[in-house]
Amino acid sequence: MRLQLNHNMKQSLYKYRNILSVGVLIIFFVMEYLSILIQEGVSVRMFDLRMFTGYDFNYATTFLSEISEKGKNIYLWVQLPLDFIFPLFIAAFFSIFFYEKTKRKEMVFLGFAPMIFDYTENILIIIMLTTVNLTPSIVQIASIATIIKGILYTVNIIYTIILYVRSRKQKALEQAAQKTHISVRGDFMDILKHNRKAWDKQVEGKNIWTVPVDHETIEKARLGEFALLLTPKIPVPMDWFGDIKGKKVLCLASGGGQQAPVLAAAGAHVTLLDNSRNQLKQDEYVAQREDLNIRIIQGDMRDLSLFKDETFDLIFHPVSNLFVDDVNKVWKEAYRILKKQGRLLAGYCNPVLFIFDYAEWEKSKELVLRYKIPYSDLEQLPIEELENRIKDEDPLEFGHSLDDQIGGQIKVGFTIHGFYEDQFGGEFLDDHIKTFIATLAIK
Repeated sequence: MRLQLNHNMKQSLYKYRNILSVGVLIIFFVMEYLSILIQEGVSVRMFDLRMFTGYDFNYATTFLSEISEKGKNIYLWVQLPLDFIFPLFIAAFFSIFFYEKTKRKEMVFLGFAPMIFDYTENILIIIMLTTVNLTPSIVQIASIATIIKGILYTVNIIYTIILYVRSRKQKALEQAAQKTHISVRGDFMDILKHNRKAWDKQVEGKNIWTVPVDHETIEKARLGEFALLLTPKIPVPMDWFGDIKGKKVLCLASGGGQQAPVLAAAGAHVTLLDNSRNQLKQDEYVAQREDLNIRIIQGDMRDLSLFKDETFDLIFHPVSNLFVDDVNKVWKEAYRILKKQGRLLAGYCNPVLFIFDYAEWEKSKELVLRYKIPYSDLEQLPIEELENRIKDEDPLEFGHSLDDQIGGQIKVGFTIHGFYEDQFGGEFLDDHIKTFIATLAIK
């Protein structure tokens, strides 16, 4: 699991990483100087430096026969002790850097992996320098350890460069956004306009919530037989609707040709308000096909000022308020335009849906705790991911607290008379918790 680092821990890691990097550089240059002294008068390179080619028994015996007594003593008593400290320092540096940049605990093991083979190599070099009867097997094992060490150090260096470049790119994007007032953090973002385009695009892509109902569904609704969804799977209990024949119903943020036509066919006087023009076209299509009378309005669910007080008997509001920043405005307006004893049928997300990194779950099926509630794509998504979402015209979302979702309805005057939970149906958090809520509120 990835873990959020608090500010103090981040500062500590940054401090220790810098100290380790200085220590690594100092030891490295000292060891480079010592290797020159060790190799004086020797025709082949010392064992440690053969990281990608290794060495065989003949190579080892050549080195051992040509190294001077002074060189051997430097190797044994200075170079190798430093070579036990150096792997520890550089492993700690890699591990802290990897963890700091990725927040993944398993990356610590990658940082320390080369040290295991470096220590194995060092122990075998001590044996080769001190033993009288050197065997080929010792040389072979030492050579393998040297090669693996070299490969793992190379992997760690390359990965360090990748993470560094990525972090610099992220920082540059954030700085560019601030300098040029790019709207990716919401200061200049027209969320209504963006999500309008996004849902227009969803219609073009045939999102399941944009596909109109068929003729058979309308015919059944005319007979009083229908089932509508506020949430992904569970139909709304029929007693939540009451008798809707002749009643004024507002389908709020409910475009897509799935709810308004059914309620109109069941005998209600239906008004539909939705932000997406393409979603509304789906309802227009069904209305024309089935000869239904639906008043269709393009607008913002937060602003219902075109309706007079106490206009509607029922508001049908399926999961959609995650696409606006302030759900309390929706509840306040809904309460105002409902008649006394009017009903608000609303579906919305459990905020737990927004505290995990969905992109990471899609990639690895790992639940990564990352965000806080109230949640906003504009405020909390990594800048690069947010820019990609805006560029791709994906809907931007907000995770509202239960205090705002349920408490917000109660605060404006509603009483809650019905409640149930629902889920996606085999996706994301479904194995752990139901992530959708439906409520029946009465004025």
